Amino acid sequence: MNAYLKRYLWYVICLIGGLSMMQTAQTASFDCAKVATKVEKLICDNAELSKLDDELSAAYKAALQDAKEADTIKQAQKQWMKERNGCSDAVCVKRTYEARLSSLAAMRTPTDNNVSAKHDAEQGLSTDDYVLDPAPKEMIDWNLEEYKKPGDKEVCSLYLQNLQYFARRNEPLSCGQQIAPMLKEKIKKVEWENLDPEKHLEFYKAIIREAWANPGEFSQKELEQAWHDIKEGSVVFRRLKFDLKGSPGVEESSNQPLPEQELSVVQFGNDVTRSDNPQWSSRCHKLKGRVMPSYSDQHQLNLFVVSKDLKRIYSRLWDWRGHTGQNLWLINERIYGEFYDENADVKLTELRATDFGNQLVLEPVCLYHFKKTSHKE
Repeated sequence: MNAYLKRYLWYVICLIGGLSMMQTAQTASFDCAKVATKVEKLICDNAELSKLDDELSAAYKAALQDAKEADTIKQAQKQWMKERNGCSDAVCVKRTYEARLSSLAAMRTPTDNNVSAKHDAEQGLSTDDYVLDPAPKEMIDWNLEEYKKPGDKEVCSLYLQNLQYFARRNEPLSCGQQIAPMLKEKIKKVEWENLDPEKHLEFYKAIIREAWANPGEFSQKELEQAWHDIKEGSVVFRRLKFDLKGSPGVEESSNQPLPEQELSVVQFGNDVTRSDNPQWSSRCHKLKGRVMPSYSDQHQLNLFVVSKDLKRIYSRLWDWRGHTGQNLWLINERIYGEFYDENADVKLTELRATDFGNQLVLEPVCLYHFKKTSHKE
């Protein structure tokens, strides 16, 4: 091969490589050759984030077609940009994009009861309903696991009545907890004690590390921002007011269960059950049925089993699918967790101690499916 041909091939290879790099750099909605911030560089260097940026750009333009809401949408977008640009890693950036996409989608989803009722009438439907799955099962890797029987035989029926009471009235169920008037003696909201992160600083840092899988240290600015979020109510950091006892694990040296002791359950995370959450990206949208976005795993309210003196975190409290849930209930004086998904199906879990080590876990006990129906009360 002569020198001229070698130089020509080298030129072609470099040209193709350069074009490839340009194409990669242009996958976001903005010019990656002119990135000005760390977050923009993260987006340009990450194919998944670039795709989310493109999707958000399209969704934002579509949302602006509604002239009545255009000003509100623009203001919300500016606020979102501030939150996104405050991220320090790709996980945070992804979370903000998914939250904004969900928010824009919800704006275009009719939630007014009259609109929903009209739509149902056109479809020959009169109302919504919930039904209890008589034999719920879940696939765990290769093994099919059955639900445990509830400790209280009445609980599945009680909770079903509560779901049906609101669903059949086409009332929004997605945000917070509601209890039907005739069930208030048997179903109650759990009580919480708000914790001050400044008074429990080391414990608070440990909770953050566990919740967000962040092993690093926190700057004073990051801590102050986190304290602000808790004080304004967009993030919860609180302890369950309910006496618990159990053996929270096993001793590493002997593999024997730890002695039984008094325990606490602490909840930490974005309060995604609030329709008035000060942070719009975590705000719940009022929809019929218990509904969470498809990325609900990113928006769980984390629960942790901790020592009564808040000196030690023993474990995260969740079910076998890694679900903590959005709410806790007190039904017939037993603690239950509630997890709901994008299909509005609801899973009820019971706070129990396992056979081995008496460790506290959430055992799934009831599964409810949301459906359209022509049934009338």
